[in-house]
Amino acid sequence: MKSRLTQWLEAAPPPAEEETVFREHWLEQAATESTPFRLASRGGLLAGRFSFVFSAGYQVALRHVFPGLLGTDWGAFAVSEGRDGLSGVTYRTVDETVRLTGFKTWVAASDVCTDLIVSAQGDEGWRYFHVRRGAPGVCVTTRPPGRVLPDLSQGQVELTGAIATPVATDRVDRFGASEALFIYVAFLSSTWARFADRRDEVEVALDQARDCAESVPIGWDDAMKSLDRAVQSILGSLRERECAEETLWRRDYKLIAMYGKSGH
Repeated sequence: MKSRLTQWLEAAPPPAEEETVFREHWLEQAATESTPFRLASRGGLLAGRFSFVFSAGYQVALRHVFPGLLGTDWGAFAVSEGRDGLSGVTYRTVDETVRLTGFKTWVAASDVCTDLIVSAQGDEGWRYFHVRRGAPGVCVTTRPPGRVLPDLSQGQVELTGAIATPVATDRVDRFGASEALFIYVAFLSSTWARFADRRDEVEVALDQARDCAESVPIGWDDAMKSLDRAVQSILGSLRERECAEETLWRRDYKLIAMYGKSGH
């Protein structure tokens, strides 16, 4: 792993500090990596903000839970509802065509995402569908940056009779564990690049993460809990030492802390 990270780092541009630049670098350097672990690792090396560490792991989790759906496109998993009284998303099927109507109130990377996976309620209960940004009846908007990961564009989608394609959901209940795992991988890779004196410790955690990524299914088992403890320990020591005076770390480190489940 160490030699591969060194090769990737030597070939990498400076870590991206803007969302569009991060996406461009990801598409150029990481998108075709052969495994989710490698994709998250290489994405983490390209991230110059915690927001893009999130994006690097989030995109991998989407590909792991919905295999074959996104390719090198930029996805968002739109499930949140209930903001500002906006109606939730429902589906109806007419002549074998599924149409979605309603709002999802959180879309990650709303400025750059090209595809959305949307949960919706209908006659057959909750189902999941794929829609393409810019298709008729699909309107994605971005709201002003908030306090949480302000470098990540965030918005909502309004669906007005948008034609949708059903997607397989056999892995959807594992999205939370996959998201945490691959965000951890991206964080560790980013930390490895940034803090040369911490690389031995980080490489041990990356080896743990690779073992977790190869598990089927990914879940909060003992291996994941052990990885979680290692990641949270590294984060804690960075907060106390190297990053104590850095504004971006003080502002955004909670991204990693919020996934912690060591007490499970």
